[in-house]
Amino acid sequence: MLALRHLKYFVTITEEASFVSAAKKLNTVQSSLSQQMKDLEDFIGVDLFERGSRVISLTKAGEVFLIEAKKTLIEAEKAQNLALKLKTKISEIKIGILIGAEVKIPHIILDAINVNSTTVKVEIISEMGPSLISKLEKGEIDLAFTRCNINNEEISSYECLEEDLVIVLPKNHELNKYSHIPIKALNGLDFIMPSAEYAPELRSKIMKIMHDHHIAVNVTCETENAFVTMSYVSMGMGLTILPDYIYSIATSDVIIKKFLRIEPKVKLFLNYKNSSNPALEILLSLIPKKQKVLL
Repeated sequence: MLALRHLKYFVTITEEASFVSAAKKLNTVQSSLSQQMKDLEDFIGVDLFERGSRVISLTKAGEVFLIEAKKTLIEAEKAQNLALKLKTKISEIKIGILIGAEVKIPHIILDAINVNSTTVKVEIISEMGPSLISKLEKGEIDLAFTRCNINNEEISSYECLEEDLVIVLPKNHELNKYSHIPIKALNGLDFIMPSAEYAPELRSKIMKIMHDHHIAVNVTCETENAFVTMSYVSMGMGLTILPDYIYSIATSDVIIKKFLRIEPKVKLFLNYKNSSNPALEILLSLIPKKQKVLL
């Protein structure tokens, strides 16, 4: 079985250029060290040292293995340091999630929270994007899932999800006859538009789709979140376009349809405050840079 001690012994031997010196530095005996290296070579299936040489000399495979061994030991030390920080100090993470996007947050985040639940206090809030970014800038939360892509001295961002946009209609709407709705069919229809104040990125994406396909709709009202939007759709005030998380929270009073021949998408970004919070460092290391969520 390969253990970190094998890597440490191997690196020390190459640094000391001597089994004898390495054994002294590691507080072990030369015979034990030699056996450890034999076990290491047997495990990985290649010779690391040139045999028959009076000085320590690595094979080509040994030279490559040395580089990777050093990287592994560095990462192991980082992980140990973070674990020690969490052991000696209860950390707190404040997470902001865009309203409606809660159903799309990767499960690995919840797993990470559960793993560290004995030493990490987690607070989660759900608000609209601009409010979350404001809280992040003020340091009131540590990270936020929003539509904003921000990268400056205080805040970093990366894309973590890409969602399909879908059409949401009243149950009795004329477009329900389509299995997939042609974008041109939206022209001239009543439309419920996301608010520029509360959902600027989603609104901008929808406006671009309309512009690119030369569509003009009749905006009957503007709404601040998906729940209000669905309520207005069910009342027959018009149709709308929303990210496909709506499948998970839609009521029976609305119908959801995909577009015909086009697949418009909108991105969700993870924004975080650059800090030395050890709990946040661990959580960020576990979150994938981008994840396609399938319904």
